Amino acid sequence: EHLSKSQARQSLGLEDRFTILLNLGGEGIGSTALIKQLIKNKLAWQVVVVGNLSEHTKLRFHALARELPGMNIHTPGFVSNIGLYMLACDVQAGKAGANALMESLSLGRPFMINELLHAARDTQAFFDEYKVGWVIRRPKQQMITLKNFAEDQQAQRLMQERLASLPLSFSSDLFVNLLLNEMQALAD
Repeated sequence: EHLSKSQARQSLGLEDRFTILLNLGGEGIGSTALIKQLIKNKLAWQVVVVGNLSEHTKLRFHALARELPGMNIHTPGFVSNIGLYMLACDVQAGKAGANALMESLSLGRPFMINELLHAARDTQAFFDEYKVGWVIRRPKQQMITLKNFAEDQQAQRLMQERLASLPLSFSSDLFVNLLLNEMQALAD
């Protein structure tokens, strides 16, 4: 049984309000463009930035947060409890790493991909089919999509229903059988 969003936020010392988890991954690759769009449009949400962050990068994010009173930016960097951070967010955004994508979806959180890596190119088709996330590269359109989602309780409820009905299964036996079947198909 998962913690509720509010419980996860409380556990992490976060405020109980609309929260974006900005995941820069193990390489700490990403930009401040989405944050700048939030500031420009006076969307003083809570943003948690995770990944391999340098001190300079953390300072850059905090400097941006000071431009908009009420904006709350946390920069824990690389964390060992990423699942708890995912449970605390409303939307995870960042580059399309396979692990982050699958964990986010399995925990019932939509993902906004702002940097589509070649290895995740089929993710857009998956998102288009199941409507459980977005692939948007332009920061202004990212902000518009997130604003619409944050302000629409019906859209959030429908997203949760779609996430709950995803055909996901986690089993090492199923995975082994899938690999064996694929190998058998290649051999035939």
